[in-house]
Amino acid sequence: MRSKIVCLLTSVLLASCLTPNEEAALKRAAEKGGSQIDIGTGPVLTPGAEFALNSPATQTYNLFTTNTVQMQIQAANSFNGMVDLTVEFPELQAIDTLTSNKDAILVTVSPARVTLTAGQTTNFTVTTKVTEQAASFNGEHFHVVAKKVGSATGESSTVMLNVAPILSIPIDGTISAARTDYTKFPTSTVIRGHVGGVQLRFCNLDAATGNIIHGNNSIPHQNVGQPMSTSPAAGVCGNVQYATTITPPAAGQKTGSFYLHNDGATGPNSPLVRNMIFLAN
Repeated sequence: MRSKIVCLLTSVLLASCLTPNEEAALKRAAEKGGSQIDIGTGPVLTPGAEFALNSPATQTYNLFTTNTVQMQIQAANSFNGMVDLTVEFPELQAIDTLTSNKDAILVTVSPARVTLTAGQTTNFTVTTKVTEQAASFNGEHFHVVAKKVGSATGESSTVMLNVAPILSIPIDGTISAARTDYTKFPTSTVIRGHVGGVQLRFCNLDAATGNIIHGNNSIPHQNVGQPMSTSPAAGVCGNVQYATTITPPAAGQKTGSFYLHNDGATGPNSPLVRNMIFLAN
C-alpha cells in the first residue's frame, strides 16, 4: 500500500503564539466544538496509481473539541469507479490508557464511498473528536485509506496530529430561571494526568451575560471583579476568557468542580455543577 507521510509539525496553538485572526478561529473551533482546516498539499498521482489522496498539514486540537479537515481524492485519467474511504488510528488507541473502549479520540470519514470519473478530484471530510479524557501529545498520526471497491489494496495518506493539554469548556447558555443546564461538558468526568498540568479554558458564548466561574477544591474561583466578556456573535467566545491550569497530583487523584457563580447553584447534586477528578501522571 502506497503511503504519503507529511510531518509538518507545528507548535501547540496557544494564544501567545497566534495572530488575532488565528486566535479568533481557535476560539470558534475549540469552544464551539469544531473547526474547518485547509486541505494542505493537493493529491499527487504516482506512476501506476489509479487515484491519490492529498496530504493535510499537521492538525493541532484541544481537548473536548470536534474538528473537521477537508481532504481530496483525485482519479487518474484512466480510472472510473467507486472508492471506499476509511480511517485507521491504532496508534491513537494504543496511547489511550484511560477509556475502556479506546475511544478518547475517534476519527471518522464522510462520505464513506465516492464515485470517481477519469481525472476527477472530489472533496471529503475527516472528523476528529477529541474527548476530555484524551492524552496530550505531539507528532502522533492516523491514516486515511482509499481502496477501490472489491480491492484489498489501495492508497493511504498519513495525517499528523498534535493534542494540546488545553481543556476547552463552552459556556453556551443564557441564564434564566427555567434553564437547568449551560454547557455541553459532562456532569462528571475523569481527566488523565498531563505533564505540566491541564489548562481549563472557559469560553463564554453567552451574548447576554459576562459569566463568572465558581470553582471548588482544585479549580480556583474566578475573580468576581473580572467576569468573562459576553459573546460578540453566535458561536464566538468573548474576548476575555477564564483560564486556569490544574497540576496533576503526585499520586492518586484530586477533585474539583465548577458552576456559574451568578446562577447560584449549590450542592454536589445540582444539575448545574460539573464534577471532575484529576489523575496523577
